[in-house]
Amino acid sequence: KKAFTETRRLAPQHVDTLNELAICNLELKEYSEAEQQLKEALHMEPENTKIISNLGILELRRGNKEQAEGFFRTVLDIDPEDPVAKRYLEEAGQ
Repeated sequence: KKAFTETRRLAPQHVDTLNELAICNLELKEYSEAEQQLKEALHMEPENTKIISNLGILELRRGNKEQAEGFFRTVLDIDPEDPVAKRYLEEAGQ
């Protein structure tokens, strides 16, 4: 997390850095921070399926199954073959 935070300070508009920092925060159960970073990244790249999938994973971890499913369906609308969204949608019960 420390390295990605520093990288973000040096290159604040880098979507992949925001995504990786959000993943760190997901693993640390710092969900509010992860959400903020993912939403900022999504604002920069609205059709980035990695970001949308990670929002789905965030909602699953928060226990919000319906919201999570919505994110995974959105990913599949953009890329019907996305393996991550397919897997998580199956795990979510759909």
